[in-house]
Amino acid sequence: MNTHSSEQHSNRSIRAQAADWLAQMQNPDATPDTQDAFEQWRNADIRHALAFEQCRSLWLMTQELKNDADIQRELDSARARKKSRAHNSGWYLFAAAATFLVISIGVFFQLSPKPIEYSTGIAEQRLIQLEDGSSALLNTDSVLQVRFTSNKRELLLKKGEAYFTVAKDKQRPFEVTAAKSSVRAVGTEFNVALLNHKLTLDVTEGIVEFKTKTTADELLTSKVKQGEAINFNADDSKLLIQPANTARISAWKARKIYFSADTLESAITEYNRYTRKKIVILHDELKHQKISGVFNIDDVDAFIFSLEQLLDVRVERHRDNILVMRK
Repeated sequence: MNTHSSEQHSNRSIRAQAADWLAQMQNPDATPDTQDAFEQWRNADIRHALAFEQCRSLWLMTQELKNDADIQRELDSARARKKSRAHNSGWYLFAAAATFLVISIGVFFQLSPKPIEYSTGIAEQRLIQLEDGSSALLNTDSVLQVRFTSNKRELLLKKGEAYFTVAKDKQRPFEVTAAKSSVRAVGTEFNVALLNHKLTLDVTEGIVEFKTKTTADELLTSKVKQGEAINFNADDSKLLIQPANTARISAWKARKIYFSADTLESAITEYNRYTRKKIVILHDELKHQKISGVFNIDDVDAFIFSLEQLLDVRVERHRDNILVMRK
């Protein structure tokens, strides 16, 4: 049995275990020892917790699937088995149906995959552990849709920014789409940001394939390796490989913002992503002043104090915004 087949077998086994635990937790006669055993099983492996949540979600969907012929056959079979196992009472039927639903999850979602949507609010970050062992770290004010099938791992970044750590699976390429661009990987780490109609890709490990279309509907493709980046606007006519901004990415993953000789305008635009009370520059001549440093996302007062000290500007704090002006 090859590695991929072994992983598939392992995942099926975990899904079956999750279905069994869900059934046991629904049994009104479940004992405290059963609860403790369940907690130990769920906490032993992140895949256990994910499989259990998927199982519970599927069970909630049974009302939508009650007319499905395959499920109805399984329920009929479960009822027949129940007659010969009366001591298991009503929850035996639940166990059989839940097991069928979870083991067949791959078939069901291959026929009718429904994307799962994750999001973050302003200043919020969220780590998403995906069912294949990959992960996505969402930055502030971001929306990500995930849809996995037996042969594809599809993700759609609708807005914002995310850092992806991709588990290797040559049978199911990992593809992130944002606007009209896509990033395709097998096992790697990369950052994708969709901000102000510009897409930025930074690769921190491995290699990815980047595809996009221009406004003239011309297809552009490029391999992007570790330490490289692409910044692309829809009106660009070609792809330019640049050094990855790994310092900036490492900073935001640690809830910090990194500036290196950035203009005040771009620095404030970046900081405003993390705060509801927006910072506004009143005088255009201030926009091109340069700023460097590392600032905490959660400490706008320290950032404003640094502006006052480093750039010799005046700041006024109001209820709805913060105004930056010349002295």
